Amino acid sequence: MICVDGHAFLYSLFIEPKRALLTKKFRKHCQYDGCCTDFSGEKSPPCKSCRMKKCIRMGMNSQSLQIQHNTKIAQSLEIVVGRPHSIIFTTNDYKKRNYVDVNNLVSQAYQILKFGAPTPLNNKMSQLEKMAFGVTYSTKKCIKLDLISKESFSKIWEFDFFSAARWLTHLDDFSTLPLTIQMQLLQAIWHVFGRLYKTGKTADLRKHNGNKSKTMNLSDKYYVEMEKTKFDMSWLTHYPLEQIKLFLFGENEDDCGSGKMIDTIISLELSEIELTYMTAQLCFQYAMSRFSGTEMSNICDRFQSILDNDLHEYYMRSSNLNKNYAWRLSQMLKINQNMQKSIRMHREKAIIARTFDIFIADYSHPEMFKDFLQKPHKVEVGEDLDVWKVEFSHPAVFKDNL
Repeated sequence: MICVDGHAFLYSLFIEPKRALLTKKFRKHCQYDGCCTDFSGEKSPPCKSCRMKKCIRMGMNSQSLQIQHNTKIAQSLEIVVGRPHSIIFTTNDYKKRNYVDVNNLVSQAYQILKFGAPTPLNNKMSQLEKMAFGVTYSTKKCIKLDLISKESFSKIWEFDFFSAARWLTHLDDFSTLPLTIQMQLLQAIWHVFGRLYKTGKTADLRKHNGNKSKTMNLSDKYYVEMEKTKFDMSWLTHYPLEQIKLFLFGENEDDCGSGKMIDTIISLELSEIELTYMTAQLCFQYAMSRFSGTEMSNICDRFQSILDNDLHEYYMRSSNLNKNYAWRLSQMLKINQNMQKSIRMHREKAIIARTFDIFIADYSHPEMFKDFLQKPHKVEVGEDLDVWKVEFSHPAVFKDNL
């Protein structure tokens, strides 16, 4: 290298900036009669005339300008418009593994948490009511997906993560926490939020559709008919979908009675307040268990106490006095217990999968995927068998969620 000054780009023997070589036909003469040897710029500004002469003497030529290199960059819509996806899928051909980068997803969620609830709600509303009306959506305009692919998963994960972030911002006490604690809680519970809240929306969808098919709500835009929808899981595993389903659920595909849970929700005709309470109770209970013995556990316990009182006030209103408070609450908590059982079942499956590397998963931020799809640093039971081939940049986001 000829130029090593800290305030300019490094110039190689064969590459100089176009401006330095072509723009000045008449350069100033050297003040030291062309005898400069120090081009570091540490003692004095380097002499441009002597520097250029030495570059040419050492072999630099105008045909090797860096700006003239014909480097081909793969074009995509995101590159052209400058707006990358929140979740980026890439493949490591050498390792034959996939990689999921959710840095953009987390960055956008951070902004949601930073700015807080987008619309100030009535101060007379309880915190439970604010959370209920903060993220609710109708399933009437949802369209059916005939194929679930990695693009579909990306959209669903994005919807779940952002929805959970907005949902939490409507809890006043949550917004007073440091942003690092807010993000830690969000990364832990986002998939629990999506699983239960969309189970409630699935009940709403089936009720309005008037059929008994296995219709499942995925987001505010999409739903699927499980008996007819096709799945492209080639980005996720080498194994056929049927084998993966057998591993996860056994011969019974009903994930710990999800069909019964949906039927119970339909029969209960849950209000948005009740569905929000169920979702919060499951999320905070899950976080208390995951962060047991830490300040995070105490925070979630405090949140739960606030929402318990809000639910009691909700049932004490004259319009709700005719409801069987105790019975409805017991049914709601029973649904949550079944959901917790489902999460524990997936955790046990994930431990087995990681041990034998059924999930081929590497992560740029393993803490976000703790306890799920994470390749351990050390395998006690043998070498990697590599079945799943998905990696996530933030593993904690996908804990217990497939």
